[in-house]
Amino acid sequence: ISITQYYIPDDETKTIKRLRFSENWEGDETIEYLHKIQKGHGEFVEVHEDVNLIDTIDLIKKATKVIHKERYIFKTNGLKFEVDEMQDMSLIIMEVELEDINQEIQFPPEIQEQIIMEVTGIKELSNYNLAELTLEGLTSQYRK
Repeated sequence: ISITQYYIPDDETKTIKRLRFSENWEGDETIEYLHKIQKGHGEFVEVHEDVNLIDTIDLIKKATKVIHKERYIFKTNGLKFEVDEMQDMSLIIMEVELEDINQEIQFPPEIQEQIIMEVTGIKELSNYNLAELTLEGLTSQYRK
């Protein structure tokens, strides 16, 4: 799945909202507008909002950061794994969706040997902090 995600400050709610464009290998496209609420260490809830295509142009103009990544999803041992390969840097991050933050994870051996470190809670490795601080990747037609 190809993902481009814009980060938009929302002064009213004092949150950073995300505008996410994604396209899967079949060419299906989706647009999501959301923000995250932290429930605890490594636990978040995504709150989705309706957005129309016209509004996305205005939201992109307000964006302060953007990130581009390829996402690969697979399920094994009853868990969903999301592997993000960042497009603007040499970095791959894997996220595992758990029922409980203390749940034990059984990684397949071919994955286990590739894991370098646990990054939960390391703010410098969040998508937001990895996103480009400049929006050079945006086309000039949206940044006028």
